[in-house]
Amino acid sequence: MKKALAVAVSLILFGVLLVLVAFFASGCDLSGWLGADYVTTPHELSLDFDRISVDVDTADLIFLPSENGVCRVVAYEKEKEKHSVAVKDGVLTVSLEEARAERKWYDYISIGYNQPKITVYLPKDDYAALSVLSDTGDISIPKDFTFGSVALEGSTGDIRVSAAASGALTVTMSTGDIALSDASFGSLSVTSSTGDITLRSVTVGGGITLGQSTGDLYAEGVTAAAFSSTASTGKGSLYELTVLGDVLLKRSTGDLTLVGGTAESLEAKTSTGDLSFDRVVLGARLTLLTDTGEVEIRGSDAAEIGITTDTGDVEATFLTPKIFFAETDAGDIDIRKSTVGGLCTVKTDTGDIELYFLDE
Repeated sequence: MKKALAVAVSLILFGVLLVLVAFFASGCDLSGWLGADYVTTPHELSLDFDRISVDVDTADLIFLPSENGVCRVVAYEKEKEKHSVAVKDGVLTVSLEEARAERKWYDYISIGYNQPKITVYLPKDDYAALSVLSDTGDISIPKDFTFGSVALEGSTGDIRVSAAASGALTVTMSTGDIALSDASFGSLSVTSSTGDITLRSVTVGGGITLGQSTGDLYAEGVTAAAFSSTASTGKGSLYELTVLGDVLLKRSTGDLTLVGGTAESLEAKTSTGDLSFDRVVLGARLTLLTDTGEVEIRGSDAAEIGITTDTGDVEATFLTPKIFFAETDAGDIDIRKSTVGGLCTVKTDTGDIELYFLDE
């Protein structure tokens, strides 16, 4: 305990020393630290472009339709951290690279409350490509635009997208929430270390791949050719999922819930989370695997079913008759017998098993 306290005090003293050194290095000028050096810089561009490339640091990035058909980029920025804006070879480029070279190390220390912001007013509603690289800023792209492809990458910040992409939408974030709504994409790939992912009314012609380390998933009204969601920690809640091919859902810690869905096959795996499925109809196979989680299935069906748990109970009601094979080491078994229907195999070590099907 004393060692931890000593380390904490040392870190605090180091932080205070760093601030003091930066203060004297800047000539004892607090104005830049207090946010007084922010300016608004407008850029009006006449050259046509079909691709957009943005590389910002801490600024929030917002795209809006232009009201007069002219491209404008308005930067609310620090005077020592101005952005360069240009059109070259059909590419609109917004970058902080030049400003980075001019800054001293103490310019990165600030106690102000202002937030840099880049607002891009686009004259057209259709572009070939959009690429955004951000550090700690938020990214917002409304439904007014369509892109051939979109690639968004950030460290810390939230992402909100309602624009469409005929090709791939790729999102890579370290820390921050990601929300995609009322949009269509050719394919969708999202990678997040810490943060929630929300999908609402999203249609994807190809596959959806979602990878999270820590964070919840909420999906509602999603249509895709294939769907894959994997995470270490966090619950997954899906409603009205329509998939032509296969669905893969994996969690180490966190419940998985699917209410209303169709697919060719579905595989769900958890370590400690519960599995709950309601009104899920599959053309081929349903596979459920969990260590300590409970399994509950209501009004669902598949041609072939396999369920394996360690200590969790299994309770299921299927739409059509099934030939049940149930096995448990220490639990109770209650099943409805049938000599017709698809095969349903359930195995558990210490959990109870209850299996039924509705009357035809």
